Amino acid sequence: MPAGRSGKRFWLAMVFFLLLILGSGTGKMTEKPTSGKNSRKGHALSATLLLALLLCADMVFIAVHAAYRLTPLFDNPLHSLDREMGYPEMFQYIKWFWVVILLLYMMISNRSFRFAAWGLLFAFLLADDVFMLHEVWGSRIAPLFTENILSGLRKQDIGELLVLAGAVLILLLPVGWAYRKGSPEFRQFSCNLFLLLAVLFFFGVILDPVHTVLRSYPVAEFIMGIAEDGGEMVAASLIAWYVFLQCVCGEYSCNSLAETVSRISKRKKAAC
Repeated sequence: MPAGRSGKRFWLAMVFFLLLILGSGTGKMTEKPTSGKNSRKGHALSATLLLALLLCADMVFIAVHAAYRLTPLFDNPLHSLDREMGYPEMFQYIKWFWVVILLLYMMISNRSFRFAAWGLLFAFLLADDVFMLHEVWGSRIAPLFTENILSGLRKQDIGELLVLAGAVLILLLPVGWAYRKGSPEFRQFSCNLFLLLAVLFFFGVILDPVHTVLRSYPVAEFIMGIAEDGGEMVAASLIAWYVFLQCVCGEYSCNSLAETVSRISKRKKAAC
């Protein structure tokens, strides 16, 4: 069977699988709960199951990438984590799309445009991944720099970092305004989301130049590549989980991220 045809079938199967994930995560929302307390427990469990499924899918993509790099089992380059428009990259697109839709839902259900500020930021992350915006704009300003401005980095790398940092800082301005005008619950929600965004920033931005410098060392480059791209996938899954949790369990909005995880863990133990 041609690699292209098998790749298309694999992707269609993944899309169907992800739709089932979304259905399993939201199914309890349509059931008539016996009480508000039981409803919140069910929603928290749905969010936890969604996170588990997302992380399992991340681990599969990382394992397949390792098999593609180290063994002859997979010969399709679309299995690679760092391949543009590859299967792992498309999975990331779906996560960011979900996050944007969930934030729009929160904006409508809460009748607050403050959630739109976060939605705009994640819409940019989605567009940047799909259309390679910071790569394109970074190449345009790259000639302004010299090769030795930062040891081991190309002019293209420096341009990409500056463009991405500048775009994110601009998009954080409306988030900052929304935070200042928002309720205590929205502020805590924003703090938690910003913390998860910092994790994404660490893997996607901080480790990226390190990965570039290590390209002449195959073993170190392989390990750093998995750490960078795999870390981005896990961070995106955590962000999708947290935003989904807020949609179905608004009571958690006033808790820190650590308190949220602790409360869910206690409820799971109590249920057992």
